Amino acid sequence: MLQKADISFEAQYLQTALGPMTILKSPAGISIKEAINYQNKPIIACNCYYSENNRYSYQVIYVVLEPDLQNPTYYLESDGTLPEFFINPEGKLYTAIDVYHPDKDGLIIMVPCFDRDNITYPKPKKMTLGDYIGIYHDFAMFKNVDIFSDKQLDKLIAVEFKHGELKKSYTAKIPFPKYNQFFINNDNNQIHIIAKSKENCWLHRQIDEKGAVLQSRRIDIACNDYPNCVLNLSFCESSYVVTYGEGGIFYLITLTPQGEATRNKLFDVGSPLFWVWDPVKIATETFVIYFTIETGNGWITLRNNKVIEAFLQQQAGKFTNLLTNEIIILAEQKLIISDLISCQNNSYTLVFYDYQEDRTKRNTTLFVLNRTLV
Repeated sequence: MLQKADISFEAQYLQTALGPMTILKSPAGISIKEAINYQNKPIIACNCYYSENNRYSYQVIYVVLEPDLQNPTYYLESDGTLPEFFINPEGKLYTAIDVYHPDKDGLIIMVPCFDRDNITYPKPKKMTLGDYIGIYHDFAMFKNVDIFSDKQLDKLIAVEFKHGELKKSYTAKIPFPKYNQFFINNDNNQIHIIAKSKENCWLHRQIDEKGAVLQSRRIDIACNDYPNCVLNLSFCESSYVVTYGEGGIFYLITLTPQGEATRNKLFDVGSPLFWVWDPVKIATETFVIYFTIETGNGWITLRNNKVIEAFLQQQAGKFTNLLTNEIIILAEQKLIISDLISCQNNSYTLVFYDYQEDRTKRNTTLFVLNRTLV
């Protein structure tokens, strides 16, 4: 078992209009790597800074919260840095961490996140996993999409497990077009991808764990949108994709099994959208999508393809309910959404950090908010 960290956070627990919130403060600084829900507990990986001999250093810490966000426990990651969480096919929490080598950079190992007492450590391997997207048969699946290069092919990484043991990994390059959205259908164990292939046209493909195309179709779209957020992809049933356009408008694209596409306005945020993250499924037909605009950030929740709640931070720490115009104060400072994770059914957790105008200063505060839908 990982050693508990000898570290002191200043902790505060609040009940807000959106749900319970825990605030953790580290005076020397804290930076969040990522978060995941495991066994109904939010787990957050972060770098916690400290001063020693007039020099700053950091420890990699896993913050484990109870379902009610109280009683945080801190564990020290002593085997590496830059942890990336994923769940293996047996449902066990793993982490991929960078390990030190005097002559090589980018070496990682994949190990159980907490219970390492009786394991054989794998040989470090030079690879980039990318973003964890789910389970497919005996594989933990990842996507790696280089958003800064038009020429770098998208990659699908499959990490194989047998009887709970890590075996090997496979990296497949996906043929053009790139900037694919990846979707694993857990109901029928299928991997789907979709991308814009040319103006007013999308390419929808079903692939296996090694990137081989099993079936594909081109879909004419009466707009020039990219397929930004996949809610469902199927060749046999209707598919649903959320896009966004100028002015901050979200659209719902419905694709029929026959390949026909319709576009309907979903919601108007009222400000141009800078970036939109992948949807997080929190219940059947229920998804949360978070986004940024020039002056802040926010999120929308969809149920049965309709927006049932929308929040936008337009002033520091103040979130406007865009459906009711109610103002909800979460903090005195501007908050940046670091991660959004699914929890128990119809519940999600948002992880924020404090924004620093002075870029020479470190973020010091972690905010963890849990919201349960009615």
